[in-house]
Amino acid sequence: MHSAMKSLRFGFLRRFVVFKLHFMRLISAGENSAPAKGINALAALIFGFISSFIKTVITFSIGLAKASASYITSLNEKSRREMAKQRDSSFTKSLSATVYDFKYGKRQRLLPMAFLCSVVIMIFSLSYFGMGLEVFVDGVSCGFVENKSDIEQIVKDVEQETAEYLGRPYNLNADITYSLSYIQRDRIIEPEQLKENLFGKVNELSMNYVMLLDGEIVGANSSKASLELLKQKVLDLKSPKVDGLESSFMQDISIEHRLVANSYVKTVEEIEAELMSSTKEVQMHSVQSGESLSEIADIYGISEKVLETLNPDVSENQMQVGSQIRVAATVPVVSVKSTRTITYEEPIAYDVEVQYDDSMYKTESKITQKGQVGTAQVTADVVYVNGEEVEKVETGRVTLEEPTLEIKVVGTKNPPAKAATGSFRWPITGTITSRYGYRWGSEFHTGLDIAKASGSKIAAADGGTVTLAGYNGNYGYCVIIDHGNGYTTLYAHCSKLLVSKGQKVAKGETISLVGSTGRSTGPHLHFEVRKNGSLVNPINYLP
Repeated sequence: MHSAMKSLRFGFLRRFVVFKLHFMRLISAGENSAPAKGINALAALIFGFISSFIKTVITFSIGLAKASASYITSLNEKSRREMAKQRDSSFTKSLSATVYDFKYGKRQRLLPMAFLCSVVIMIFSLSYFGMGLEVFVDGVSCGFVENKSDIEQIVKDVEQETAEYLGRPYNLNADITYSLSYIQRDRIIEPEQLKENLFGKVNELSMNYVMLLDGEIVGANSSKASLELLKQKVLDLKSPKVDGLESSFMQDISIEHRLVANSYVKTVEEIEAELMSSTKEVQMHSVQSGESLSEIADIYGISEKVLETLNPDVSENQMQVGSQIRVAATVPVVSVKSTRTITYEEPIAYDVEVQYDDSMYKTESKITQKGQVGTAQVTADVVYVNGEEVEKVETGRVTLEEPTLEIKVVGTKNPPAKAATGSFRWPITGTITSRYGYRWGSEFHTGLDIAKASGSKIAAADGGTVTLAGYNGNYGYCVIIDHGNGYTTLYAHCSKLLVSKGQKVAKGETISLVGSTGRSTGPHLHFEVRKNGSLVNPINYLP
């Protein structure tokens, strides 16, 4: 019995080996073609799976038979012999029938099995494979597509985009070939990946970080960090060196990672020079009704000082509607606007209330309540463009101290003919030989010397009362007039006096004659003005 089982086992294995060899020979036909290679690999995979399955079944059957035999030996000898006899008889008959069926007429059962296997293989192949094209770029496989037109469209897109980058027509210089094959679904070409591979074949383009200024390319560099640092450097260079600033570019500056023509690739220093440069541009403004220089400067974001420098021959009074004002000579490629918030104290001017008194002359006035300046705390935003202050906008104001009102009393009564008018006239016309202030190194000259021929008439600078008329030391013969409004005038070195102390004189009335008395080197008038007892420069009070 054991020899029969062994013979059956080896016979079955021999036929299985023969079947395997025939099958392998069949699938090896046409293996040199590209599609056949894919099929062979799949068939070998499936055949290996079937072989492993059959071998497992046979091994399991033999193991089961050995287990049964081991169990039978545990029974008594008689029962074992009877059961073994019955088993041998049954197994022999079954085995004989199997051998008969296999040898005589039952081989046709393999046909349905083969058909079933073919269906399984076909279903598996259709789910994982499909007929298509394998694409090769310069001999390297890139994956599979179903239609050649897909690749042609991608190539067309690459050529068109490259032409836009370069600014001229471009034809892709790449060897693209195709091979008919079964498509492997996991190797279907992704259009964007293939486009990136094809762009890699374009020598005139490269992937770089591109700096854009209002959408226009300034330059490209391989280092994004370097370009980001450059942006910050330009921002700092064009901002004022003060604390508390908020600065930003007035143009849109961005950095993108993208394909760019190699002609745009520059060093960081070259890109910096481009950003810091200026463009030549002459821009004119036509003056509108009511516009001032400061308003025009605000419109163009420049200071009034710059506007005056650009227009040295133009003054505020000369501007007319339609006049052409130069507002720019050069324009920076990049401008930076900076804003700083500041707080400072500012004086608040006091108001003056005028009260009238009919007991006082019109030429008289007095302060009955002195005004006091107040103080305010002001918050303002100071705006700079490229480091130069162009605007200060007040954003808040808090009064720290209120101002005090000043009260001024003014007379309404008509003054007498010889009263002070409140203004001075020249006491004499002539040549000024010495002015008020230091002269000859250290000597301080207290008045104004006017040379005139001896005996020329000297007039009162304004109406008032004579408080001195006589000889006065170094002054020689002199006259002093109190004008009654805090001012006094002195007339020295006279040759003759025509008024006396206590006398009222009118503005322009002759009071003395020119001479050279006292400390004098020649005929002239020495004229002084005092305000509330203190010497002042006479020239500041004469018309």
